Amino acid sequence: MILALCNAKRQSGGRNPGDRLQNMIDNECGDADSICDGVDLESVCTFENPVKPDMTDLDVDRIAELKTQFRAKKEECKQQMLKCACCANMSVEDILAARGDQDGSHFGGGGGGG
Repeated sequence: MILALCNAKRQSGGRNPGDRLQNMIDNECGDADSICDGVDLESVCTFENPVKPDMTDLDVDRIAELKTQFRAKKEECKQQMLKCACCANMSVEDILAARGDQDGSHFGGGGGGG
């Protein structure tokens, strides 16, 4: 059962939410043997949406540390989405239909402060 899938929704621009995910799949799934080596197909499509930490009243060093940790969790989630598509043959449409949209974070990350 998929709990919540990394949010792949873009909140700006006119792009289809699956465009970036499809591009990543197209670029990365070609070497599915190495991507899928050792992947547990029963758990590969189970995700928890990374929750952006509360940075209120924290010093600059702690904020930087939390941002780094949050970005790492988002990257891990993107890699799980890739494995789900490449190894479990889940379509972009199925991934997007199953994803959670609870915290408004963007798939693909990038972008500024916060």
